[in-house]
Order: sequence, then structure tokens, then C-alpha cells
Amino acid sequence: MNVNENRQWKTPADSLYGIRRFPSKRVVRSLSFVCKKCVTDVDSRQFDGVARGQIWVGVGDGGRAIPNPRRICDDIAIDADAFSLHSPLREPIMKSSLIRSASLCLTLLAVSSISFAEDKKQPPHDAIKPVPRGGGWMNRHKSMNERVAKGNVGLVFIGDSITQGWEGRGKKVWAKYYGKRNAVNLGIGGDRTQHVIWRLDNGNLKGISPKAAVIMIGTNNSGGNSPEQIAEGVTRIVRQLQEKTPKTKILLLATFPRGATPADKRRQVNEKSNAIVAKLAKDDNVEYLDIGAKFLGDDGSLSREIMPDLLHLSEGGYTIWATSIEEKLAALLGE
Repeated sequence: MNVNENRQWKTPADSLYGIRRFPSKRVVRSLSFVCKKCVTDVDSRQFDGVARGQIWVGVGDGGRAIPNPRRICDDIAIDADAFSLHSPLREPIMKSSLIRSASLCLTLLAVSSISFAEDKKQPPHDAIKPVPRGGGWMNRHKSMNERVAKGNVGLVFIGDSITQGWEGRGKKVWAKYYGKRNAVNLGIGGDRTQHVIWRLDNGNLKGISPKAAVIMIGTNNSGGNSPEQIAEGVTRIVRQLQEKTPKTKILLLATFPRGATPADKRRQVNEKSNAIVAKLAKDDNVEYLDIGAKFLGDDGSLSREIMPDLLHLSEGGYTIWATSIEEKLAALLGE
């Protein structure tokens, strides 16, 4: 039986004992490991049907098997041309070479499998790993829990210093738009997604079921996390709300623009993460809204009149925030 006749067989090394040199005058390439995707000097058609974990048997120059592993990939085959399968082995001249080649193949496959398993066991990235902070942060966290424990919470804003800023530059705007809506500010300066995740698991939502929640978080992650990681952190926060307060309508805001121009690296990270989390709008009780353009000029520049430090809002910036979400928020509140 000529192996060229679409004969394939699996990788156990003892299977190779049944291979003998095919008595042919043909001179072919040396024995080599190749990948179907990477093969260059072999007719790719002879690899049709070769699956991962299978090998194709070939001969060496002048009928001797010459191990020459020139390429190892996920889909492994052996360059084949003129071997036949026989048992017992009649010509042991090729035995040691083939076994060494098969052992190398199997070893590399095993190492690849182990590496893949180790990759899967990598610890979660920090954007989704809940963690608290110390000092004044914990004091504010406890004060928010005390407010929540009193009940009568119809609306919550969840975020970082930009959200906390409703108590500073945005105080008058807050009083105008949210003073009569029993709103609670759950923003803490410097927070990243992982800090919010910890807070929501440790009292910020305990015993309440607000009509609506406004989330704007992630910009502090943009210096150390990828857009995908940030989006995963934001998604985790949305999931927490869905689990802890399932009746709450969620208004998920795109992370606000930052930096003077569209070339700002961290702004670009935010834009990419926004594009990912926008898909959460498919969920029940989740509305996604990107009001970033409201803060920008026609050329995408950010004015210091809106964000004095190109990150945090002025009073005018908070006015833009409030007016831009008012229609959507009122609908979510059932007003």
C-alpha cells in the first residue's frame, strides 16, 4: 500500500515501527515536518484531510529517512512521497530516524498543549479584579453606604472623579436636575473599574432598587489597560447591577473624551472600549448613550472651558452632561 494513496495515520510512536522503505527508484525530498498552512515546496494537495494530531509519512533522499524538522506548527504533517505500511518491519534501517522524528513531533505537541493550558489558567487582568483602596477612599465608600442604607433612592450615578464632581463644580446643576429625584452620587475620584466592582459588592447597592442608574467609568483604566480589558470591566459593572437590582434601568454612557485633540492616546483607548461596550445596549434594561461629541469642537478638539484640565468638567461641562441625557433619563425614570 503506497502512502500516497491518501493513507494517514495517528501519531503514537509505536505506529512508526510498521514503516518500511518503499522499493522505488524515485528520489524525493528529505523527511521533514511541515504545516499545511506553511508548506511551500510541497504540493499542498497531498495534505488534504491531514488533521491536527495526524502525521503523513515520507521518504528521504535516496531512500534513507533524513530527519529534517524545518517547521513545526499546530497542524503537523510529515512530507510524504513514497512510504508503505507493513508489519513487521523488514528493513529497520529507518527505525531510529523515524522514532526520533516522531518523538520530537510528539514532544513539541505536548509542550504546545501544556503552554496552551497554562495560558488559559492566567489570572484575570486587574480591570475585573475587585479591589478596594485605602485612606479617604474608604471613608467615602462608607459614607455612601450609610446614605444608601437610609433608603429612598430613586437614581444613582456610578463612576469616578468626574461623577464625584457633581458635588463640586456640578453642584448647582445637580440640584436643578436631580435634587428632587432622590439621586445618590456613587462616584469616587481616581476609581477604575475594579474599584467600582468592589464597591458594588460591598454595600453601595445594598437594600435599594433605584429606578435608574447612570454609569460612566473607565477613563482611569486607559493608561494601563487595553480597550478590551476596560470593556470587560464595564461589562462586569453592568452585570452587577442586573443581578443586584434587576428592576433598575441602566443608562450606560460612553467614557467621555479627554486630551486636547483626537490624537490623544488615552482618548483613543476610550473610544475603542466604547465601541465594544455599546453592544450592551442589546440587553434588557440597558440603554447606551454616547454624548462625547457634545463636549468637542467641530475638529474634535476639547476646550478648557468645558474641561479645564482636559479631563474634568467645568460647571458648563456638567450642564452639557445633564441636558444631553435628560430626555433619555426621564424616559427611564418613567416621567
